[in-house]
Amino acid sequence: MIDLNKGLDRVLDMIPIPVVGWDYNYNIIYWNQKASSTFGWDGVEVLGKPIEDVIGSDFKKDVEGVERDRNSEDITVLHKARVITKEGNERACEWTSVLLSPNSHRFHGISMAKDVSRIEVMQKKMIESQRLASMGQHLGSVCHEINNLLVGIIGYLSIAKVETRGRKAQEEVVSALNIARRVKSLMMNLLSHTRNGREGEGKCSLNRVVTEVVEFSKKILPERITLSSTYPDNGIMVNTDENILYNVLLNLIMNARDAVKGEGFISINLDKFDNREGQIPILSKNKFVTISITDTGCGMTEAIKKRIFEPFFTTKENSGGTGLGLYIVYSSLRKLGGWVDVVTAEGNGSTFTIYLPL
Repeated sequence: MIDLNKGLDRVLDMIPIPVVGWDYNYNIIYWNQKASSTFGWDGVEVLGKPIEDVIGSDFKKDVEGVERDRNSEDITVLHKARVITKEGNERACEWTSVLLSPNSHRFHGISMAKDVSRIEVMQKKMIESQRLASMGQHLGSVCHEINNLLVGIIGYLSIAKVETRGRKAQEEVVSALNIARRVKSLMMNLLSHTRNGREGEGKCSLNRVVTEVVEFSKKILPERITLSSTYPDNGIMVNTDENILYNVLLNLIMNARDAVKGEGFISINLDKFDNREGQIPILSKNKFVTISITDTGCGMTEAIKKRIFEPFFTTKENSGGTGLGLYIVYSSLRKLGGWVDVVTAEGNGSTFTIYLPL
């Protein structure tokens, strides 16, 4: 006599998508090989377990909602439910669940899953790309308008510089003039970026750029935060765009400021790094200078750390965060042939390390 249950199990096991069967108590009684390879759980690990413990409560709610409204006939339910794999990864799935009529079979229901995680990732990237493209379309006109305003600001500051000659106020005027010129240069670089141009490169003194960023930052940081810097006495020269580098450093210092909630410290350290042994495979050159920015702030979880360089990702929605600061840092450094790494732990601060080729 043919065992129909075993025959059905063999057929379901040959289906190249995850198939799950459950009984009238919503306990799993069937789990095919593709379900094991997709979600990581072997059949022996899940058989007999409540379906919500393995697949999730959303899955059960979807099916139960249809169950309450149906009559005694078989019914098919199309729904979406996410599954946390054995390794802890999230899989987005589209489910086709068939609820069988009472007492018609050992199964109360059979569900087949289509893993759409990659499709969701592609859709998300496409949306982000469209948002960035939209920003780029408006960026040119914005840069043009800002440049027009900066021409006037720089003009008035230049006059003030002459009129305050020999007076203490001239030092502040010169600082403001230098910052305005950097902003103007940054606007030109952004405009070049929207036209697929390249940032202007040239030899610049890293010590001087870091000193200028530190001096400016000290004027705008709250008194509760102490900013310090250490670097070699002999000047380090790098072939890069100093205005882009200035903006990258300022972004990271402001990010550190936001992470320090009470009294705390931010430190900047310059050093050299030899990559000849390929410790960081993504870096194509061997010799680099590193700039480390360390704060005593709140730190980050591993989940947040993985996403901080994504465009529009922010943990500061309530304080006006745009999610673009660290994305600009990352993309700017990649264009300059550099890299940025993060070491962090929740409650123990963070260290962002910039790598620039020598």
